[in-house]
Amino acid sequence: MKKFFIYLFGMIIFFSCQDEEILNPSFSDETSLELELTQSIAYIDGVRTTVYSEKPSGKFMVLNGDDYVDLSTFYDNEQLVYYINGELKDFLIFTSKDKMKSFIENPVQYSELLDRIKALDPLMIKEVDKGATADASGPSFTIATAHSLGGYTFTKSFSYLYVNPHLRCNQYETNCINFNDEISSFKVTNAYIEFYPGSFSNTGGLVFADARGTTIQANYLHEWNDVITSFWATSSSEEDVPSIALNIWSDYLYNCPHDYSDPACGSGGGGGPGPGNGGIQ
Repeated sequence: MKKFFIYLFGMIIFFSCQDEEILNPSFSDETSLELELTQSIAYIDGVRTTVYSEKPSGKFMVLNGDDYVDLSTFYDNEQLVYYINGELKDFLIFTSKDKMKSFIENPVQYSELLDRIKALDPLMIKEVDKGATADASGPSFTIATAHSLGGYTFTKSFSYLYVNPHLRCNQYETNCINFNDEISSFKVTNAYIEFYPGSFSNTGGLVFADARGTTIQANYLHEWNDVITSFWATSSSEEDVPSIALNIWSDYLYNCPHDYSDPACGSGGGGGPGPGNGGIQ
């Protein structure tokens, strides 16, 4: 009988410990870990906003009640525009391209916004460097697969307009390197450039960099890291450049092979150097 009570007491202790372990687990459960967030300041439609950058994706989150939600979800808008020019150290965010233009093309409103940034956040997000002068040789750009122009790069000089409707579909232009969903930084000189998350025939957000008369180097693209599929660059300020770009490449775009492998690069995506001034730097 004594042995029975000892056994029963031992079982009670054992199951008590098991219950405690279930209620207070000492092991690490990855699915229950909170997001690793870094707090910073962004300007959204000209309003100073506290944002939280999710690691490692770089996506911007905002605090909505007791929960963190993606910036585009908070605004119920998948067409957020990231804008930078030669006077800015980092991107301004707008909820539409029309909203961006209403700020940028209004000298008084834009000047007031710059004054607020200089007064409140003069060193806001320092990952982007601004070049001092423009390259006298003309408009050009560089795209890179790693931050700060690291990894594989492709540099192109052009006279008026450069168009790449699908980075994977048009690998021959980029020396048979697949930059689709791989761009992590860029530099543009004496031109402006628009990057899209899909083909620019589709709707969606974009990155707009105006470097006419200067050089802009964006070393970190936040949530635009590794999501860019197409872009165009121009030295002009014509409003119809996007439609011109689309018309130039419409036949190639719609006849792109289903597997998106440029025939000039072979089925494996490898091959010789591309035409023009492009090249792996």
